[in-house]
Amino acid sequence: MILRRLTEHVKAQNWFAVGLDFLIVVLGVFIGLQVNNWNEARKQADLQAKLLERLEEEFLALEPVVADLVTFSQSAQKSTADVVNALRQETPPTDEAAFRSALARANWALSVPQVAAVYSELLSTGRLADIRDVELRKALIRYGDAHERLERTYPVATSVIFAPGSNYYRAVDWNMDSATWIEDGAIVSYNWEVLRASRAEMQSWITFQYDLALFADAELQEIRSILAILAEDES
Repeated sequence: MILRRLTEHVKAQNWFAVGLDFLIVVLGVFIGLQVNNWNEARKQADLQAKLLERLEEEFLALEPVVADLVTFSQSAQKSTADVVNALRQETPPTDEAAFRSALARANWALSVPQVAAVYSELLSTGRLADIRDVELRKALIRYGDAHERLERTYPVATSVIFAPGSNYYRAVDWNMDSATWIEDGAIVSYNWEVLRASRAEMQSWITFQYDLALFADAELQEIRSILAILAEDES
């Protein structure tokens, strides 16, 4: 329609009408592009909002799990230190119940929780750069780094702590009823002299337990930073 009119105006050498038709075409194209841009911007805003919602939901669920891991790792480290200090003495400690409790918790190492699925998705698809909030993007990257360090340390730590040929496992007779492992009945008996030979092994345990606690705490702090940024963006 516009093209036919434009042709007719050119033939009639009606340059004012030609200019007007041309202006209408340009404006139509411009408005069409703007509408497309607005639609695309709205679509991206909706995707961003849903992404932030998923991030908050997943990290809210992850926070208490990692907090438990920090507490657990710190507790295991303290128990191991208590046992090592007791083994420096010639005779068994007088507080038998407390020693058995520390002995049972000394070799604990809680499994590392999986990395946040939404973070993995952002990383694998290259969409991490789409996060508009720079501080949130940085916190997510730091979270990933902390989790990677924790995940890398865990298998090495467990291979040392749970080595079946260690003097600890030669000395300590564990109850085979797993229900007792978080109670005072976890340890059936122990050989004091053989256990004393495990002191050097257990000192190495502390190093790994310290790293597990340190990296887990670093991950926890980043999770809390992410949640704080998300909460601030909502307000």
